[in-house]
Amino acid sequence: MQWDALHFEGPQVGEIYAGSPAAGGTAVIVLKPVGIHETATATHLTDVLDCTTCCKASNNTFEWSADGGRSWTGVAPSAVDVSQPGKITLSGFGSAAATHVRYAWRDFVNCVVSNEDGLPMGPFSSNVGAYSTEEAAPIARAASGATLNAPPMGFNSWNFYHCNIDENTLRALADAMVANGMKDAGYTYINIDDCWQVARGADGSITPDPARFPSGMKAVADYIHARGLKFGVYTARGSKTCQGRPGSYQHELQDAATYCDWGLDYLKNDNCGGSNWPAENTSWINFQTGLDACYAKTGRYTVRSIEYCKDPAPSQCGGWIAGVANLWRTTGDVQATFESCMGNLHSQDDMAPVARTGHYNDPDMVRCLPLPLPLPLPLPLPLPLPLPLPLPLPLPLPLPLLPAIGSLRAAACLSLPPHLLLLVLTNQLTD
Repeated sequence: MQWDALHFEGPQVGEIYAGSPAAGGTAVIVLKPVGIHETATATHLTDVLDCTTCCKASNNTFEWSADGGRSWTGVAPSAVDVSQPGKITLSGFGSAAATHVRYAWRDFVNCVVSNEDGLPMGPFSSNVGAYSTEEAAPIARAASGATLNAPPMGFNSWNFYHCNIDENTLRALADAMVANGMKDAGYTYINIDDCWQVARGADGSITPDPARFPSGMKAVADYIHARGLKFGVYTARGSKTCQGRPGSYQHELQDAATYCDWGLDYLKNDNCGGSNWPAENTSWINFQTGLDACYAKTGRYTVRSIEYCKDPAPSQCGGWIAGVANLWRTTGDVQATFESCMGNLHSQDDMAPVARTGHYNDPDMVRCLPLPLPLPLPLPLPLPLPLPLPLPLPLPLPLPLLPAIGSLRAAACLSLPPHLLLLVLTNQLTD
């Protein structure tokens, strides 16, 4: 059963952009369809608990900022318009231009936005996109990546295989992710990290390792696509990758066209060595141009993942990163310790105002404790630590073991979905 066939979610934000200058200082929040509804449904302001006048008097439901999220002003209830289905309009900003909007961000909120089923909209904090007419806005938003309505989940080869990756392994991974239920759980991307490329041809085209990928990358992508999964590769913005392979410097448009021919769904653009552009975002802008052209040609969107952005200031990468990427690393590589996982998570606070639907902060892959196989089920919980653990652990881990992982408190080598990460964090608070 597809989860999106069920309607148990409140309103969800699709995009936020500035309203018409003729209307004064406004921001338009576009809601996306949820569940069985093909269009976003009507919304209402709903008092919380026993309060009957909160939505008429509260000014902390929505807030806006004109300085990149450093200071916030409440939006008066009379300035919140939910009368049009699929849209919320905020006004009353005066001559100031809102850079960010947030909703339900206080410790206690006494008025919420809900849908026709009474389900509330979740909290969010987002930057505000540039003004465009309503007719042009969907086109602009699609090109900038608003088609990616949730952070991508899947398998990246680096933490387990490093450079020891080949096409047979990728095919086996694709088959395993379908067979063990991971695809149905939302893990849809299979991404190769560094070391798949060995050289550039006489015409400058990137050359995959012929010994490890004798069938070619398009054949690998076709195999993965045939199983309902998506395919991604790695590059670096300099002339060398982190492992000394050919990077994308001065070849971004050519590489984007090659990746388009392969049927690429995801591109990771690392920040490594060799020669590089003086401006940090030149490589990413060039790839955006090439991948947007692919999207216009094929209708297939390529997720853009880049490294790094750690400064949310509008004058720094925080001011432009969401315009060229769907997700951006905000930390160094996560290590196989619980402390490293938690450190990367806590490091997201500063960059929170930059993220919005379609554009996400990336604290690197989530890890959990590797388990000895086979394990008796059900497991006694909580498990005693430390455990004798054989490494390396074969991946992907069989799906029946996943519920047991949430009780463990240490490090690891398996990416977790958000609900299992919550179990890990909960045990840290309660043990």
